[in-house]
Amino acid sequence: MKVLDEIRKRHKFDLVGYVVMPEHVHLLIGEPEKGNPSKVLQVLKQKVSRTLRGRKNGSSGQIGFVFDAEGDEAPAFW
Repeated sequence: MKVLDEIRKRHKFDLVGYVVMPEHVHLLIGEPEKGNPSKVLQVLKQKVSRTLRGRKNGSSGQIGFVFDAEGDEAPAFW
């Protein structure tokens, strides 16, 4: 939620509603003042992915995501 709020403030759009599902998210947003909805979603997905990929197993937070990666790079999140 912190990442979503950062993006909302930066791109100046209204967040009308959201639903977090186990495997996806539904967002209902207004037209952003900066950029367009596609850009907002691109930035949001990148920031969430980078945040979650940086977490170690067993870290605090409500989203637990385990990557089964071979080598140094984790697989794509989205």
